[in-house]
Amino acid sequence: MHHFLTVLLLCFLPAGLFAQEYHRWDINEDGSISWRIKGDIPHNDHIEMSGSRISAVLRYGVDDKGDFSMTRTLVWPMLRTIPNNTHASLTRTYAMDAFDLVVANRKPLALEKTISITLDGTMKVESMAGNDLQLTRRFFPSMDDSDFYEMYLIRNLSDKKYKIEIPEYNTIYTTDPKTE
Repeated sequence: MHHFLTVLLLCFLPAGLFAQEYHRWDINEDGSISWRIKGDIPHNDHIEMSGSRISAVLRYGVDDKGDFSMTRTLVWPMLRTIPNNTHASLTRTYAMDAFDLVVANRKPLALEKTISITLDGTMKVESMAGNDLQLTRRFFPSMDDSDFYEMYLIRNLSDKKYKIEIPEYNTIYTTDPKTE
Protein backbone atom coordinates (compact mmCIF):
# COMPACT_ATOMS: atom_id res chain seq x y z
CA MET A 1 0.00 0.00 0.00
CA HIS A 2 2.84 2.40 0.86
CA HIS A 3 4.46 1.79 -2.56
CA PHE A 4 1.11 2.48 -4.29
CA LEU A 5 0.74 5.87 -2.51
CA THR A 6 4.30 6.84 -3.43
CA VAL A 7 3.66 6.02 -7.11
CA LEU A 8 0.33 7.87 -6.96
CA LEU A 9 1.99 10.97 -5.47
CA LEU A 10 4.76 10.89 -8.07
CA CYS A 11 2.15 10.74 -10.85
CA PHE A 12 0.49 13.96 -9.69
CA LEU A 13 3.58 15.83 -8.54
CA PRO A 14 4.87 16.85 -12.01
CA ALA A 15 1.50 18.32 -12.96
CA GLY A 16 1.60 20.51 -9.87
CA LEU A 17 5.17 21.61 -10.54
CA PHE A 18 4.37 22.82 -14.05
CA ALA A 19 0.93 24.29 -13.39
CA GLN A 20 0.78 28.02 -14.02
CA GLU A 21 -0.75 30.43 -11.55
CA TYR A 22 -2.57 32.37 -14.26
CA HIS A 23 -5.82 34.18 -13.64
CA ARG A 24 -7.46 36.68 -15.93
CA TRP A 25 -9.67 38.46 -13.39
CA ASP A 26 -8.61 40.32 -10.24
CA ILE A 27 -10.83 41.19 -7.29
CA ASN A 28 -10.82 44.95 -6.59
CA GLU A 29 -11.08 46.55 -3.15
CA ASP A 30 -14.70 47.56 -3.80
CA GLY A 31 -15.72 43.95 -4.55
CA SER A 32 -15.85 44.38 -8.33
CA ILE A 33 -13.65 42.29 -10.62
CA SER A 34 -11.42 43.54 -13.43
CA TRP A 35 -9.55 42.07 -16.34
CA ARG A 36 -6.58 44.30 -17.06
CA ILE A 37 -5.49 43.41 -20.58
CA LYS A 38 -1.76 42.64 -20.63
CA GLY A 39 -1.07 40.61 -23.72
CA ASP A 40 -3.47 37.79 -22.78
CA ILE A 41 -5.44 38.31 -25.98
CA PRO A 42 -7.27 37.42 -28.09
CA HIS A 43 -9.97 36.38 -25.64
CA ASN A 44 -13.76 36.15 -25.81
CA ASP A 45 -16.20 35.73 -22.95
CA HIS A 46 -19.82 36.38 -22.02
CA ILE A 47 -21.94 37.45 -19.07
CA GLU A 48 -25.67 37.51 -18.43
CA MET A 49 -27.25 40.50 -16.72
CA SER A 50 -30.88 40.86 -15.69
CA GLY A 51 -33.06 43.73 -14.58
CA SER A 52 -36.67 43.54 -13.44
CA ARG A 53 -38.13 43.31 -16.99
CA ILE A 54 -35.17 42.62 -19.28
CA SER A 55 -32.24 40.23 -19.52
CA ALA A 56 -29.10 40.59 -21.58
CA VAL A 57 -26.37 38.23 -22.65
CA LEU A 58 -23.25 40.23 -23.49
CA ARG A 59 -20.79 38.34 -25.68
CA TYR A 60 -17.61 40.37 -25.71
CA GLY A 61 -13.99 40.05 -26.64
CA VAL A 62 -10.68 41.73 -27.26
CA ASP A 63 -8.90 40.75 -30.46
CA ASP A 64 -5.14 40.28 -30.89
CA LYS A 65 -4.74 44.00 -31.72
CA GLY A 66 -6.58 45.12 -28.54
CA ASP A 67 -9.84 46.13 -30.23
CA PHE A 68 -13.01 45.57 -28.18
CA SER A 69 -16.16 44.07 -29.71
CA MET A 70 -19.48 42.98 -28.31
CA THR A 71 -22.89 41.68 -29.26
CA ARG A 72 -25.85 42.03 -26.96
CA THR A 73 -28.72 39.58 -26.95
CA LEU A 74 -31.64 41.28 -25.24
CA VAL A 75 -34.59 39.29 -23.94
CA TRP A 76 -37.93 40.74 -22.80
CA PRO A 77 -39.55 37.90 -20.79
CA MET A 78 -42.92 39.67 -20.47
CA LEU A 79 -43.28 39.84 -24.28
CA ARG A 80 -44.10 36.24 -25.18
CA THR A 81 -45.60 34.74 -28.29
CA ILE A 82 -46.68 31.64 -26.36
CA PRO A 83 -48.10 32.25 -22.86
CA ASN A 84 -46.20 30.63 -19.97
CA ASN A 85 -43.28 29.65 -22.23
CA THR A 86 -40.12 31.60 -21.37
CA HIS A 87 -38.43 30.31 -24.53
CA ALA A 88 -40.99 32.26 -26.57
CA SER A 89 -39.87 35.66 -25.19
CA LEU A 90 -39.06 38.49 -27.58
CA THR A 91 -35.30 38.26 -28.23
CA ARG A 92 -33.07 40.46 -30.37
CA THR A 93 -29.30 40.58 -30.95
CA TYR A 94 -27.42 43.83 -31.60
CA ALA A 95 -23.77 44.33 -32.52
CA MET A 96 -23.37 48.05 -33.27
CA ASP A 97 -20.84 50.05 -31.27
CA ALA A 98 -21.55 53.75 -30.80
CA PHE A 99 -17.85 54.66 -31.00
CA ASP A 100 -17.87 53.42 -34.61
CA LEU A 101 -20.00 56.47 -35.49
CA VAL A 102 -17.85 59.07 -33.67
CA VAL A 103 -15.54 61.39 -35.60
CA ALA A 104 -12.62 63.27 -33.99
CA ASN A 105 -11.16 66.18 -35.96
CA ARG A 106 -13.02 64.97 -39.08
CA LYS A 107 -11.56 61.44 -38.88
CA PRO A 108 -12.81 58.18 -37.40
CA LEU A 109 -11.41 57.45 -33.95
CA ALA A 110 -7.89 56.02 -33.94
CA LEU A 111 -7.45 52.28 -33.55
CA GLU A 112 -8.64 51.24 -30.13
CA LYS A 113 -6.53 49.51 -27.49
CA THR A 114 -8.59 48.02 -24.66
CA ILE A 115 -7.12 48.60 -21.20
CA SER A 116 -9.59 46.90 -18.86
CA ILE A 117 -13.02 45.39 -18.42
CA THR A 118 -14.67 45.70 -15.00
CA LEU A 119 -17.78 43.93 -13.70
CA ASP A 120 -19.38 45.83 -10.83
CA GLY A 121 -23.09 45.22 -11.43
CA THR A 122 -22.48 46.87 -14.78
CA MET A 123 -19.92 46.11 -17.46
CA LYS A 124 -17.38 48.92 -17.77
CA VAL A 125 -14.89 48.85 -20.65
CA GLU A 126 -11.96 51.28 -20.71
CA SER A 127 -9.76 51.75 -23.76
CA MET A 128 -7.63 54.28 -25.59
CA ALA A 129 -8.09 55.66 -29.11
CA GLY A 130 -4.57 56.66 -30.03
CA ASN A 131 -2.56 58.30 -27.24
CA ASP A 132 -4.99 61.09 -26.39
CA LEU A 133 -8.58 59.88 -26.15
CA GLN A 134 -9.77 57.63 -23.35
CA LEU A 135 -12.96 55.74 -24.21
CA THR A 136 -15.31 54.38 -21.55
CA ARG A 137 -18.37 52.23 -22.21
CA ARG A 138 -20.81 51.11 -19.53
CA PHE A 139 -23.59 48.55 -20.10
CA PHE A 140 -26.41 47.56 -17.74
CA PRO A 141 -30.10 46.61 -17.64
CA SER A 142 -32.68 48.80 -15.94
CA MET A 143 -33.74 47.70 -12.48
CA ASP A 144 -37.16 49.35 -12.96
CA ASP A 145 -38.12 49.24 -16.64
CA SER A 146 -37.64 47.12 -19.76
CA ASP A 147 -34.64 49.19 -20.86
CA PHE A 148 -31.01 48.30 -21.49
CA TYR A 149 -28.60 51.21 -21.01
CA GLU A 150 -25.35 51.99 -22.75
CA MET A 151 -23.28 54.97 -21.67
CA TYR A 152 -20.29 56.21 -23.67
CA LEU A 153 -17.68 58.70 -22.51
CA ILE A 154 -14.76 60.24 -24.41
CA ARG A 155 -12.09 61.97 -22.32
CA ASN A 156 -9.25 64.00 -23.84
CA LEU A 157 -6.08 63.24 -21.84
CA SER A 158 -3.89 65.66 -23.81
CA ASP A 159 -3.53 69.40 -24.42
CA LYS A 160 -4.43 68.86 -28.08
CA LYS A 161 -7.85 70.18 -29.11
CA TYR A 162 -10.39 67.76 -30.52
CA LYS A 163 -13.65 68.49 -32.25
CA ILE A 164 -15.82 65.47 -31.52
CA GLU A 165 -18.79 64.82 -33.78
CA ILE A 166 -21.50 62.37 -32.79
CA PRO A 167 -24.22 61.82 -35.38
CA GLU A 168 -27.83 61.45 -34.44
CA TYR A 169 -28.70 57.79 -34.64
CA ASN A 170 -32.16 56.31 -34.27
CA THR A 171 -33.25 52.85 -35.32
CA ILE A 172 -36.72 51.46 -34.79
CA TYR A 173 -37.52 47.76 -35.02
CA THR A 174 -41.16 46.78 -35.41
CA THR A 175 -42.14 43.18 -34.79
CA ASP A 176 -44.68 41.37 -36.90
CA PRO A 177 -47.58 40.50 -34.57
CA LYS A 178 -48.47 37.48 -36.72
CA THR A 179 -45.07 35.77 -36.35
CA GLU A 180 -43.83 36.97 -32.98
